Amino acid sequence: MKGVHMLVKLSALIMALGLQSAWSQTMQVLKATELRQEASADGAVLRQLEAGSQVLRLQERQGAYVQIKTAQDQTGWVRMFDIGATENAPPNAAGNAATDALRGLTSLFGAGAKKPAGGATATLGIRGLGAEEIANAQPNPAELTRAQGYRASDQNARAFAAQLGLRARQVAELPVPPPPAGSAQSP
Repeated sequence: MKGVHMLVKLSALIMALGLQSAWSQTMQVLKATELRQEASADGAVLRQLEAGSQVLRLQERQGAYVQIKTAQDQTGWVRMFDIGATENAPPNAAGNAATDALRGLTSLFGAGAKKPAGGATATLGIRGLGAEEIANAQPNPAELTRAQGYRASDQNARAFAAQLGLRARQVAELPVPPPPAGSAQSP
């Protein structure tokens, strides 16, 4: 039992040592882009970043922007699509050492996970618009007109449905839900 407590303490120490590096990852600039002072297209440009240059991605993210640190120790923001994992360098040597040590510990108990054969996998997602984009949103009638040009006519939609063997069906309308409690009803 004493050995298990020692392993738990050792794994906690390894995680603590690797924690700072776990929040950052070595990346490369995929295409020439600007390093900005704020996470916004309107943010002041601090400098140009060349494609292929190495940067350190930090933990902070705002909308489609991530915070990075350049090789010259300059911190700023870039669009997340403009950076990616490096091909030749491990994403985070210190973090990988901590992770490998933990994998080694867990393999003692038969719970070690195998590394994927293809190497590192990156996943990216953007959840909605940021407050700044919503606050600065402006209508664009030209784009609305263009989008409406893609709308199918009733005749085209019926012809397409017929090609697929679809038939029209009558569906009852949904009932009107009651108003929320405490709201004023209009006549």
